[in-house]
Amino acid sequence: MIRAYEPGDYDYVSKYQPIGNFEDLLNDGSHVRTIEHDDTVLSVAGVSVMWDGVGQLWSMQTKYAPDHSMTVVRDTRELIAQAFTQLELHRVQTTVRADDPHLQKWIRLVGLSVEGVLTAAASDRTDLLMYMKLRGD
Repeated sequence: MIRAYEPGDYDYVSKYQPIGNFEDLLNDGSHVRTIEHDDTVLSVAGVSVMWDGVGQLWSMQTKYAPDHSMTVVRDTRELIAQAFTQLELHRVQTTVRADDPHLQKWIRLVGLSVEGVLTAAASDRTDLLMYMKLRGD
């Protein structure tokens, strides 16, 4: 189930995947939602507006997400569709580490396609893959 984000959701998710600038993600006009199953938070995810028409997908998942991967995939697809409409986007994008095949598979399942390689773009100089989806794809 996908629902509106509530402040306590971050406290739950941050036990598994803390993000230092999370408050910035909430305050920038992001489309943020919580994905849960039977009242268990699986993920907090959102699309942040980078500039007019372009959004950046991000997701923080709990240790319970892998047990409900198709729920997370389905609801993340819904979140992206909502963001296209509510934020008036024509493009949603994200980056994924080139050395993480599991995450690459997940991002393809939510409907994004690989666009290119960002060479040595991670802080540890690992390549990142840029994934994207255009409105109507």
